[in-house]
Amino acid sequence: METYDFFAPNVKVIAKTQVLVVGSGPAGISAAVAAKRSGAETLIVEHHGCLGGALSVGMVQSYNFSTNKFPQVLTGIPKEIEERCRNYGASAPDYRGAGIFIESELYKCMLDAWFEEENVKILLYTTVCGVFVEQNTVKGVYCVNKSGIGIILADCVIDATGDGDVAVQAGAEYQMQEKNKLQPVTVVFGLSGVDVDLFEKHYKAHPVGDKDFGFQPVFRAARENNDFKLPKRGGAWKSLTPNGEIKSANLTVISEIDATDCWDVTKAEIECRKQILEIVRVFRKYGADIGLGNCSVRNIATQLGIRETRRIVGEYILTEQDVLEQRNFDDGVGRLLTCIDLYGNYQKSRYPKELETFSVPYRALVPKAVDGLLVAGRCISCDEISFGAVRLMVGCALTGQAAGTAAALSVKEGVAPRKLDINLLREKLSRDGVNL
Repeated sequence: METYDFFAPNVKVIAKTQVLVVGSGPAGISAAVAAKRSGAETLIVEHHGCLGGALSVGMVQSYNFSTNKFPQVLTGIPKEIEERCRNYGASAPDYRGAGIFIESELYKCMLDAWFEEENVKILLYTTVCGVFVEQNTVKGVYCVNKSGIGIILADCVIDATGDGDVAVQAGAEYQMQEKNKLQPVTVVFGLSGVDVDLFEKHYKAHPVGDKDFGFQPVFRAARENNDFKLPKRGGAWKSLTPNGEIKSANLTVISEIDATDCWDVTKAEIECRKQILEIVRVFRKYGADIGLGNCSVRNIATQLGIRETRRIVGEYILTEQDVLEQRNFDDGVGRLLTCIDLYGNYQKSRYPKELETFSVPYRALVPKAVDGLLVAGRCISCDEISFGAVRLMVGCALTGQAAGTAAALSVKEGVAPRKLDINLLREKLSRDGVNL
């Protein structure tokens, strides 16, 4: 591959902080709040124009959701996210009976207010494009924004990018499935012009699990007429409003996409928008009986919905057996429901029959051989099956709180995150309401 030198000399330092969080999905949000509350000066960097990640610009809306009757039992900051959304008017009940929906646009505003209250510094429209490393220790990141190329120096960096971008650029080892095994990607969209009475009557008569649940009869009718070639047979929706809007429809899907490849994500975005137009055409033609005969596109998410990419190799790799056997760890930093949700690999998905939980070890947040860095969210150290449990948003928020707290304590104690006294971390998390 043809290459050229890029970074010019004398790159300006645009910020210095004790804890730097890169990415602002549930993992980044929790990490930043936890680090600031634990006494560290904290800056969060986000390449979009708002905080929130998949819940805001991705329009996903499902926060605490399990595909059976058991939602996660929330504690700590993951619970606070849900409570703050509810108090801000940025949530709605989940019609499936588990957790709440997050109202994407109000969620952005709630996060602005929350971070102002916590005095966490925010830098938007800023993309990390390199990592400053000395003697295997991350010292900061290179970034690019409207002001040009700059460097942010930090005592500890938290990679909450989802894809492990910072960790990989710092030289951390990672694992990733072959492209044909990766979970598919999605672009969420909204609908307007829905007949509320007809649609409510339909979904109340056909609950989750029914063969006619949701959009299934519409897709089936089109397929029987050889008039629909896309792979979707059903799908989720959220927030049906009184004026006929469905604010979030998760119906597009494209497989064999490596979301760490710029050409693949470009292809996926364009293909999914084509799918949206085809889906709406089918709704209008075959969905009049359930209230979709006059529907149209309301809006389209500005972020691709990515389920799976890299998993950073840490001091411990969480396994399928750890999850299914509800294992405890001496360095556990929180508990998650034993729910393995692998979209597109349902034969491997497992859902609990009761409120079974497993422990997430701190070592899974600590990359091997790279200091000054922690990972949080779906890029933590786990195998391809346990990934289905930690990738869910509540799991991302849980590991985010642990990483943020650990980063602040590491700075305060003057030690690398891997050398942090685990008892000190667990005691602090327990005081902050985390169920260990």
